[in-house]
Amino acid sequence: MPSTRSFTSAFAALLLLAACEGDTTTRHDFVALGTTVSVTIYNAPRDRALDAATRIEALLQHRGRDWYPWADGELARVNAALASGKMPDISAELATLLDEAARLEILTDGRFNAALGDLQLAWGFDNIASPPDAIPATATIQAILDRGPSLRPFSNGKPESVTIDLGGIAKGALLAESAQRLAELNIEKAIVNLGGDLLVVGDVDGRPAHIGIRSPFDETVLGGLDIRPGEAVISSGNYERFFEIDGKRYHHILDPATGFPVPHTVAVTVIHTDPVLADAAATALLVGGAKNFDTLADKLDLEYALLIPSSGDVVLTAGLRDRLN
Repeated sequence: MPSTRSFTSAFAALLLLAACEGDTTTRHDFVALGTTVSVTIYNAPRDRALDAATRIEALLQHRGRDWYPWADGELARVNAALASGKMPDISAELATLLDEAARLEILTDGRFNAALGDLQLAWGFDNIASPPDAIPATATIQAILDRGPSLRPFSNGKPESVTIDLGGIAKGALLAESAQRLAELNIEKAIVNLGGDLLVVGDVDGRPAHIGIRSPFDETVLGGLDIRPGEAVISSGNYERFFEIDGKRYHHILDPATGFPVPHTVAVTVIHTDPVLADAAATALLVGGAKNFDTLADKLDLEYALLIPSSGDVVLTAGLRDRLN
């Protein structure tokens, strides 16, 4: 069962403490999905490693365009069709992800909900380059909530007028797809890091990858943790995208029940071999807060998860407590 500890500052963003980088290490950095991405490949010839890393870059750039809700990619076309009352044609990859998002919405009692694009638009979080500068009217938020946005009708073949936003699950899906692509390219040891959310493929020069645990309140590194081959580490927090008005922070993780940013939780980290589950679970745990941590962790079968409420305490599963160094 989870337990609680009081720390003066708490666990949140991840800092990869690396393994030694030598002649057999190839690292490729680029920008995709609005964040800095690094693909580090170990124990492979440089030309083959660089080819694999650039293929991952192409994959992420392609998915970033296709899965962005407010441009001209596939997801935007899906949303336009739904708005007109039609069931759209959907690629197999996107259909699989939407089915999983609908399943996880049900499993988390709606705390993870990929149908909140209209709320994100109302708050102005659709524009990564320009942060919002105003709070939407309560009536605007309530009108969206009254429509009951959900992926459940859509997953049953009904063209509900919702705006799908995959921001709470896309990184996990892309980590999983990156791992599959690396396997197809016979890359056995790698780390893919999407702006702090990462997946470890194999070990690193014969030993586990090691991450540092950084406080969400300052730059302090609080501890370390070995990440096992095949594990993904996903974090969600109010430090990612936010704006401030009169000294109060408003961040982009919205509570589906209220339509407002989650006020009670600062950060969540989930470690799991299923990156898609880990990504959605991090959002659901943050929305649920400390009081629902035990129940949600059990329902999602999470052995390694941690939550930091605004008080600065740490709530974590017993499995993760045993692994912390």
